[in-house]
Amino acid sequence: MGLIIIVLLVWVFEMQLKNKILFVCMGNICRSPTAEGAFRSIVDNKNLSQNFDIDSAGTHAYHIGNSPDQRALKAAIDNGVDLSKQRARQVHESDFYYYDYIIAMDSDNLEILKSMCPKESNSKIELMLDYSVEYPGGSVRIHTMKGILIKSLKWFTQPA
Repeated sequence: MGLIIIVLLVWVFEMQLKNKILFVCMGNICRSPTAEGAFRSIVDNKNLSQNFDIDSAGTHAYHIGNSPDQRALKAAIDNGVDLSKQRARQVHESDFYYYDYIIAMDSDNLEILKSMCPKESNSKIELMLDYSVEYPGGSVRIHTMKGILIKSLKWFTQPA
């Protein structure tokens, strides 16, 4: 499956189409905004921002409109990533039609997303750490995020 996705991403890059990626956790104040910020940083550093539309959301409405958690903000800043402009939002049905990839931070949110997904959607709903060689199938935990997200996200920007 990974090879197929890489081949499709190369095709998309050649066609100059945008890859639309949504990162999702429960409240959209820790893990998913950090993943969004880390991925945006990787894409910007590779001068590929024109090829991506990146966002994050939560499966629950706990924190709509709030900034990321202070610990997430600090951890991101310590790693050269700015999350200060992000605001929490909840996943909406329209996301399943707009985004090519909806990446869940853990298996609980993966199952929630799959249960919410309309049958007509073409979004690929996947687990973040399925892209990790070191932690396939695992859950992103806030205290173990440093480095794991970066390693997992880099494959999206690697040439085939």
